[in-house]
Amino acid sequence: MKISLESIIGVGGCALSLLGLGYAFGIRSRMKAVCEKLDTAIDQIENDTEIEIPAKLIDQAVRKAADREAGYAVKQAVSAVLDETKREISEKVAMAVKARYDCISDGVTSEIARNVAKIDETRLKKDVLEKAKEQIAEKFDGKLDDMLEEFNKNLQNIGRIYKSIARSFAKEDIQL
Repeated sequence: MKISLESIIGVGGCALSLLGLGYAFGIRSRMKAVCEKLDTAIDQIENDTEIEIPAKLIDQAVRKAADREAGYAVKQAVSAVLDETKREISEKVAMAVKARYDCISDGVTSEIARNVAKIDETRLKKDVLEKAKEQIAEKFDGKLDDMLEEFNKNLQNIGRIYKSIARSFAKEDIQL
């Protein structure tokens, strides 16, 4: 059987691990003993020592707690009263508007009907036609300008073509 370096390192590692575990358990048991002694000492001090809290300090703490709770209760009460007041005002306004609606509605409807009856249909048709003509003219004005410009360019091109043809005929007449 061959003993290699790897097996020696492996056995050494296992031995070190076992030593580390043993050391850890030993330290743990010592710490546990120290903690138990401390707990016993603290319990003894707690049982043997009497602490007196002055009444003034207790009264002050109670007063602060009461003030804090009273402030919280007041804020809640104010919030509830405000919400209720808003709701009541909203309901009253809605009821008042609804009650006045019928009175106002009849008067407004009658006034609108009278004004509509006064409208001259012929004049209205004339105004509408004039506005429509203006808008159509504005819409097509730009397009007509573009078309005129294109027509003029084409006319110039045709003029050049005729001039070129005329020159060609003139050259042929001179050569004959």
